[in-house]
This record gives sequence, C-alpha cells and structure tokens, in this order.
Amino acid sequence: MEATDGEIGKCEDLLFYDHSGHLAYFVVETGKWFSHNKVLIAPVAIDTEKARARAPGGMESIPSNLSKEKVESSPPYETDRPVSDEYSARLAFHYEWPYRVGDGSLWGTGVFAGDAPLGLDKTAPAPKEVENEGDRTLRSAKEILGYTVVSKDDMKAGAVSDVVVDPMLSALPYLRVRDKALFKPRDFILPWECVAGFSLASEEIQTTIDGAILKNAPEAPEKEAFSDSSVESSIRSYYRF
Repeated sequence: MEATDGEIGKCEDLLFYDHSGHLAYFVVETGKWFSHNKVLIAPVAIDTEKARARAPGGMESIPSNLSKEKVESSPPYETDRPVSDEYSARLAFHYEWPYRVGDGSLWGTGVFAGDAPLGLDKTAPAPKEVENEGDRTLRSAKEILGYTVVSKDDMKAGAVSDVVVDPMLSALPYLRVRDKALFKPRDFILPWECVAGFSLASEEIQTTIDGAILKNAPEAPEKEAFSDSSVESSIRSYYRF
C-alpha cells in the first residue's frame, strides 16, 4: 500500500461484509515505519486515477491518496478486538471519509472506491455523534480460507483457496475454490452472488447453486486473466448472471 510520499506497508488481510462481499478495509502491516504495527485503510482512500492506469497490467502496489503522516496519526487499530461502528466512525472522522452508519456498507455500492458515493456527505460525523450499534458482520479474508463450499443440495464442492479482490469497486466479487477430487483436483471460481451464508461452527459457506453446476464449473483462470473482461463474462455466463 502506497502513500502519496512513500510506502505505508504490506496488505496482509482484507475485512469485508460477509452478506455482500463489499470490501471494508485493507489490513496493512506497517512494520518499522510507523508506531502502529497495523493500520486499516478503506478502499475509498485509493487513488483511482493511478489505479486505473495500472489495472490492465495488474497492481503489485495499491496507490492511496493518504500521506504517511496522516496514516501515522490515525486512531490505533486494536487487532485483538472486532472493528466496531464507533471505531469506523473515528477512522472516517480522522481521514474525512464519507461514512454512513448501520446500512452494512461504509462506502456505498457500485461506485469507484475513490469517488464519494452518491447521497453521502464528504464530511464524516464526529465520533461522539455516532451511536455504537454493535459489531457489524465484518469478516477476515484469511479467516475463510479453507472453509468448505456447500451446494444448496448439500454437496461439498471444495474449499476456499483464495479470494479475488476488485479494489476499484471495493468488492470481493469471486472466491477461488479448490476441488480436491481424488482423480482430478482443480480450482474453480464462485461468484459472490452465489453465497447464501456462513456457518462459523462448521466452517462452511452455503451457496444457492446446485452441486452439479459447481462440480462442472470451468477450471479457474490464472489470477492475471481477470484484467480481461471476457474472462469475467465467461464465468458469469456459466452461472447465468
């Protein structure tokens, strides 16, 4: 993750809303550069002009519109506690990010990350004005790696091996699933629209798709291929989206 005046650190995880796949924060390991070991950076902080220019070739580094000083002075991220509405409001107030409480999405949907979502004020409410509504359904991308993907007819189709991130749209549009079939192990792509819910107890992801469709899903393309819009079109066509 880049600041306007240097490197912030390495993105080591993602926090997202499990009911929508909307990306809430990049978890950035700052190492020795900052007093905080980890910071949360929202996708609204992405420098979209630079990101658009890099997107066709893939992004090894994500450009932001934040200075290192601004990140250094941000509210400390307590990694042993869930991210609450109150903490999200404090971050938004510090960075002057648009913010809306209680709708399950901090930055809005269907917009580029660096553009203020329609209907939201540029200025965040002061933290004292925001009522803590309890921890929302933020989940770690690392946490769901290895979760079993289950079809709507209860077939176990494989395990999550990776997530596909679209930082420009603040979303995790796809899961990469490893089918460890005895004679033909393979990876396939599952669109987020197919996700029906999560089971923490059994570490499973329920889907709305029949087992036969998941079993016969095309093999997953290489990660770099997602810069080609025809690849996504092919995946979505298979699932009839």
